[in-house]
Amino acid sequence: MSYIGVFDSGLGGLTTIRAMQQLMPSESFIYVGDTARLPYGEKSTSEILKYAMQMVDFLQGHDVKLIIVACGTVSSTVMDELCEYCKIPIIDVVRPGIEFAIKSAKDKLAVIATAATVRGGFFQQALKGRHLQFEVRACPLFVPLIENGMAEHPITVPIAKLYLSDLTEADTIVLGCTHYPLITHAIKKAVASDTKLIDMSLAAVKTALTHLETSNMSNSSKPQSQQFYVSGNTSQFDRQASKILKTPITSKKIFWSNPK
Repeated sequence: MSYIGVFDSGLGGLTTIRAMQQLMPSESFIYVGDTARLPYGEKSTSEILKYAMQMVDFLQGHDVKLIIVACGTVSSTVMDELCEYCKIPIIDVVRPGIEFAIKSAKDKLAVIATAATVRGGFFQQALKGRHLQFEVRACPLFVPLIENGMAEHPITVPIAKLYLSDLTEADTIVLGCTHYPLITHAIKKAVASDTKLIDMSLAAVKTALTHLETSNMSNSSKPQSQQFYVSGNTSQFDRQASKILKTPITSKKIFWSNPK
C-alpha cells in the first residue's frame, strides 16, 4: 500500500487531513506531528530545516508516494531546501494557498501567520507586484492556544480581536498557518462579516490531487488507511485529534534523536 505522507509541528496539519478525507476518500495517509518541539514559529530557520528533514526521512522510510508539508512555517521558510532533499514529490501548503487567495481577493489581502513565517518574508515577496494592497501579520499566541486545547475557550475571541480588529479593510485573509482554521469561529468575530478566510490546506490538497491524477498515482478503490505518529504526548494528541477529525484517533510515539 502506498501512502501520502503529511507532516506538521502539531495539530494544525489535521486541517489538511480533513481536506484529504473530503477530496481523496480512497487515499491512505501517514501523519507526523512534531508535538515535542512546537511551536515552530519561534524556532530559527536552521532548526526548522533540521526538524523538517527528520520528518521527510521518516515518511520516505514508510512507503509514501507523495508528501504534503502541512505546516505554513516550514512551507514558507525552508521549502526550497526540502525540495532538493526529498526524493519523492513534495507539495507545500503556502504556494497553492497564496495563488488561490490572489484570485479571490478584490482590493486588499491580509496574511496572518506565525512569527517565523512573517520574519522569513515569503508572503511579502509572493505578493509584491501583484497589484493588490496587502499586509502580513504575526499572531504568535494562536498556535499555543490551539495546542493546549483552548481553541474553543472564550479567551480566543479577545485575543483574535487584539490581533485582527484593525484589518477591517481586508476583503480576504489568508490563514497562513494550518492551525488557524481550527479557530475560525474566533477570527470571524474579529473581522468584517463579509471577509473571506482562505484555508491553505484545501488548496494544497487540490494541488496534490491533480498531481496524483496526472501522474497516474491515485487510488480509486482501496479503502482509506490512516496512521498517526507524534513526538510528544500521544494521549493529549489523540484526544484533540479525535475531536477535530470527529473519529477516534490512536497515535504512536515517534522518538527523534534529539526530541527537545
